[in-house]
Amino acid sequence: MSFELQIDSIDDFSIIENGIAVSTHQVKALADDKRAAYKEALEKAASTYMLCDKTTKRYFHTSVRLDDASDFVGSNGNVVKFYTYDGLPYCYLQDVEEKTKSKIETYLVSEKLPCSDFLVNLKFEALQSHIAAQVIYIHACNQDGLMSAAEAAFTQTLKSEKIVELLSLTATHEDDIVYKMFQARMAVCKSLYGYTNTMEKTADRTVIQKVANVYDQIKELRDTPFIWLWKSLCFGSSTMVVSENSVYDYVDVIYDIDKAPLSEQKPPYYRCSAGDFYLPTAISADNVRREHRFAEDLMEQLKSDPELIDILVEYQWLIAARANIFSPAERFFAATGASRDAVEDEFSLMGKDRNKITKAFDAKIISKEEARVKLND
Repeated sequence: MSFELQIDSIDDFSIIENGIAVSTHQVKALADDKRAAYKEALEKAASTYMLCDKTTKRYFHTSVRLDDASDFVGSNGNVVKFYTYDGLPYCYLQDVEEKTKSKIETYLVSEKLPCSDFLVNLKFEALQSHIAAQVIYIHACNQDGLMSAAEAAFTQTLKSEKIVELLSLTATHEDDIVYKMFQARMAVCKSLYGYTNTMEKTADRTVIQKVANVYDQIKELRDTPFIWLWKSLCFGSSTMVVSENSVYDYVDVIYDIDKAPLSEQKPPYYRCSAGDFYLPTAISADNVRREHRFAEDLMEQLKSDPELIDILVEYQWLIAARANIFSPAERFFAATGASRDAVEDEFSLMGKDRNKITKAFDAKIISKEEARVKLND
C-alpha cells in the first residue's frame, strides 16, 4: 500500500492515498476529561475538507479518558469518531512511545526483518527524528507568513516509501554509526525546534526565511554530508554527542551572517570571492587558554578520526560562534614545543596522507564577525 502522511496542517495530520484523504486526525492533548471542553476542536475536525471526499473518515485523538466518547456529528453532518488504541478511545501521553514501539516490533516480525530491543529503539528514533524534521520545517515556513501551515504541510508530506526505508535500517549495536547518526539527527531537530520558536519572536522575515531554507537543506542531507555536519558540531569535543548549546551556537553563526550559506548536498557553507570555503561550526574558544585547550583536543580528534582531516582539507576556515582568528595547529606546536614537521611525521606513520595532513594543518578558526568581512557580508 502506497500513501502519504500529511503532517501538521490545520487538520493536524491526514493519511492520503491517490490524492484523497482516506482519514483525517485531530489531536488534542488536554488535561480536561469533559467532552464539552473539546466541542470547538471536534467541530473543527468535522469541518475538515482539504483532499476529503464522502469516503474520508475523521478521527479525534485525546490523551485522557473523556466522560463521553460517542461519535460526534458536526453542524455540517460529518461524523467524527474517537480513535481507539487497543479498544480504548484515548491514549495517555506516557504510553505513546511504548505503543509506537509495539507497532514497530509487529511490523518487523511480519516482514521477517531482524527484531530486537536495540533495533526497535533505533527505528523509533529514526521515525521520530524524520517526522520532527518535517514538522520543524513546516513551522519555519509558516512563521511570519512565508507560507501557510496548510500549504507547507500538503507540499511536505512523508511518503510511505520513506517510512519503509526507515523501518528497514540495519545496525548492530549502540556504537554503530547508523544508530549514533540518527541520535544526532534527532538532537539537531529538537534543538532547532527550540531555536526557531525563540527566533519567531525577534527575527525579521528575511532571517526567518534564511534559517528555514538552511534547515530544509540539513534535513535533506544524505548520510555522508550529514556526518560531516555532525562532526563539525563536535569539533574539539571528547564525545560525538550533539548538545542543544552546540546547535544554538551553530545557528547563531548562520543567523548573524547576512549572506545565505550554500549547500549542494554538503553541510551549509560559504565561499568568498577568492574561492576559500568557510564552514559554520559551534566552536567556542574566546581566549588564549580556550584556544590552547581546543587545539589539543582537536589534534587528538584528528588522530582518531581521519574523516576530520578531510573536513579540514575541504574547508580552509571554520567559523566559530566565539573566537578570534587563530590556527589550531600553530597553537598546538607552540604549546607542546613540537615542530610542524615532527607532528606531520607522526601522523604519516599512523597511515594518514601527508599532503592532506599538511593542508588540514593550514585550516584556521575565524570569528563570525571577521568572517563577515572576508565574505563581503
